[in-house]
Amino acid sequence: MGVFEPVEVAGGALRAVARDDTGGTYFVCSGGAVLYAGSEGEAGLIAESVDEALEVLIGLPGWHDYTGLDPHTDDVALAAAVAGTENDIRGSYGPDLDTDRSTLLAGLGLRRLPQPALIRRLHQALLRTEPDFVLLNADEGCAYGLLDRLPRPPLWQTVLAPGQADLATMRSDRTRWPEVAADAARRATALRAAQYDRREADLPLLRVLLEHEAQFGATEELRLVPDSQAVSQPASEGESWNQASGQSLMALGSNSRTGAAGCRQSTAAYIAQPQSRIGSTPCGQCGTGSVWDRVRSVR
Repeated sequence: MGVFEPVEVAGGALRAVARDDTGGTYFVCSGGAVLYAGSEGEAGLIAESVDEALEVLIGLPGWHDYTGLDPHTDDVALAAAVAGTENDIRGSYGPDLDTDRSTLLAGLGLRRLPQPALIRRLHQALLRTEPDFVLLNADEGCAYGLLDRLPRPPLWQTVLAPGQADLATMRSDRTRWPEVAADAARRATALRAAQYDRREADLPLLRVLLEHEAQFGATEELRLVPDSQAVSQPASEGESWNQASGQSLMALGSNSRTGAAGCRQSTAAYIAQPQSRIGSTPCGQCGTGSVWDRVRSVR
């Protein structure tokens, strides 16, 4: 499909600036980075600025062929891959490729960089697509596929990294608690991080986060301690996080909700679902309170 539908990225505004002969669209994002959306529902960041994007497009007219190359490939092999692609271009529709490239670079005042270096820079940009530059259908919220096949860490690690950093900060500096608790996106990601890294001493800071979260209604992040009374009541002397959370879960243990797999499960089982399901909206539930929507709404 071509990009005729309204689209957006979580990282801010974007503006369509050009199309290519395959039906793809080039966008300039907030901050100047350039994102490309293909005609088959794939998209990715290709450069940090318009100038860098032009250096890639002119220096690597067959750049699409290099998005799946092993990032550990040496420069000799990368240069060989480019030579093969450009020989095909010269033989089919671009006999004056080299002359045209030199003319364009000189006329636009752009640098002529080694082609292996351009491929590595392209890869670096593509790896930054998630999470801030994933292209979304603005009406339905559906994400376009990635433009590349480069190896990358699981998305949940990337998304939770800021929350893990905030959680570490809160553990070491109590004066930072109000700062994190007052920020909707930071609070949500810190709570998600705590879901998979609970410690006995975390109960006071979690109560602060959850007290703020409770002001926004029944968000998914409140499932950490689904008993609303446990949020407002201080822990009794000697009460541990495991004891407090266990009592909260027992209070609602007979309740069930629809899990990520679409089957009914107890609240306790829902909370204990694996890391791979972080951020997923349980089947049959509204996702407007998820960490993804909360993060998108404040950016």
